[in-house]
Amino acid sequence: MNIGSIARVMLNFNCTELRLVNPRKGWLDENTIAIAAGAEDIIHNAKIYTSLAKASSDLHLTLALTARSRDLNKESLESSNLSNELKQNTENNVGLIFGPENSGLSNEDLIYAHKIVYIPTNPLFASLNISHAVAIILHEICKNSPKVKFNHKISPDATIKEIEHFFLHLETELEKTDFLRVEEKKSTMMRNIKNIFMRIEKLSTKEISTLRGIISALASK
Repeated sequence: MNIGSIARVMLNFNCTELRLVNPRKGWLDENTIAIAAGAEDIIHNAKIYTSLAKASSDLHLTLALTARSRDLNKESLESSNLSNELKQNTENNVGLIFGPENSGLSNEDLIYAHKIVYIPTNPLFASLNISHAVAIILHEICKNSPKVKFNHKISPDATIKEIEHFFLHLETELEKTDFLRVEEKKSTMMRNIKNIFMRIEKLSTKEISTLRGIISALASK
């Protein structure tokens, strides 16, 4: 992944907040700065995280970019429809999730995405250089939604962090009831359960609190 090229493209479209999950050792070198060509501030201010869950914890809407078909039941959007999607979320903290060039996003990564976005490319040669993909996506957003701002205002919609706490609460109680008793199936079962809730695009903080209250009430019986 060429972070310098990505930073340069981001600044082209006035997008300045870069979050990196487990970047390779030595990623911040002279070559990265040189390729950024004036967008060094984005690189120096990039936030580093150890997991995608932590990187997206304060976001209300997460959109994952992937070219490959998946077995997860998630709504997919063509990139040209992104601006319409964001017009409905101007009060929300929105994040775009890109995976590494060599492997893309895994199914585990996609758990933290509300929706999947794809760029209509040649199906026989769909892989794009990541900075090119970033450029296409930001262009699609900006050409019709110049006033959209990422991570601008706080809304009553639940953040990824709040949803993740709900998942942990649910998993803890399910383990107590033996629902997850088959160890080799536990991971897949929890992934599927999480995906059910992540398909509900706009769970509010209050709704998450209600769901946790229901779990607590059932657990106390």
